[in-house]
Amino acid sequence: PQYAALDWLANKDSGASYSSADDVRILQRYVLATLYYSTGGANWNKNYGFLSDEHECKWFEEEKDWVLDMTPITHGVKCGDEGW
Repeated sequence: PQYAALDWLANKDSGASYSSADDVRILQRYVLATLYYSTGGANWNKNYGFLSDEHECKWFEEEKDWVLDMTPITHGVKCGDEGW
């Protein structure tokens, strides 16, 4: 999974244009790609945008339970206000 994640990051990741100050983003995307590959992400029922062109902090989906309460449940990755 680590090699697949590194290959994706180096050769297929078109969603991020990195500057030298983006070490945290590169690490986040690598770790999340490793999670994706190590848990069979290609076979997930929903992939929540993993490995998409979107910022990795947007690789999530919020779902509301309309019957019990309106509090959204987050599935996937949702970062803090700092972007990590």
